[in-house]
Amino acid sequence: MRRGRHHSPGELTMQPLLFGNPKAPLYGAYHPALAKHAAPIGVVLCAPLGHEYMRTHRALRQLAAMLAKAGHHVLRFDYRGTGDSAGEAAVLRLADWITDTADAIEELQDMAGLRTTALVGLRAGALIAAAAAAGPARSVAQLVCWDPVTRGATYLDELRAVADGPWDGGDIIGAGGLALSAAMRSDLVALDAAACVPAATTRTLVIGSESKAEYAELAQAWSAAGTTTDAVIVPCAGNWDDMDRIGAQLLPQAILRAITDHLSDAGVTANA
Repeated sequence: MRRGRHHSPGELTMQPLLFGNPKAPLYGAYHPALAKHAAPIGVVLCAPLGHEYMRTHRALRQLAAMLAKAGHHVLRFDYRGTGDSAGEAAVLRLADWITDTADAIEELQDMAGLRTTALVGLRAGALIAAAAAAGPARSVAQLVCWDPVTRGATYLDELRAVADGPWDGGDIIGAGGLALSAAMRSDLVALDAAACVPAATTRTLVIGSESKAEYAELAQAWSAAGTTTDAVIVPCAGNWDDMDRIGAQLLPQAILRAITDHLSDAGVTANA
């Protein structure tokens, strides 16, 4: 870790780095705040998994750039065993990815000299971010869940439909660009976002690219548990289940702007 490393606005636009356990480091990309006066809250982006990671890489990179321009220090990162981070799928558990998220928050705070952080998660990344916000990262100030996977079991049903072979054919199964061990599948089945209640002090937003009952139900569940949560719809391309478009990049500008505005306290304009 690099503690208290501050960068002047415009000094650099993106800095790749390795952090965490030196024997199995995580890959990250740090986007320093480019505004003259940096915002007091940093942002950690939690990417989706597998093919969805590939389809949204450009969108999350642009979101990081937009947030940096608005004055936020931002960190994108790859979970253990994914992207450019170290780790073996055969031994990974869901708790590892939740811990990685908490470590990314600590790394960003150390690098930028911050005490306050937000999490933005997309699809399965939103489920992981919610679990982190309810556990090791419970002090996060804001949580944004974009087109969230609300139930691990439902997500596994989606992956089962595109599995490379028999779903019960072995310990490691390839599906949707992921290598899932039996232990990881078991972990995902047990995870429900509604049970991952963020702290009452966490400002929470569920933002969808289309209207789905599960998004409203998630916001209602968290609100009923004591966390004030808003749910908005910003219509734009999602097509997460369109496996014929795996290689197509998604760049939903309206949602990127809405998230940036929300985290910059400019509000969210959308169709409820």
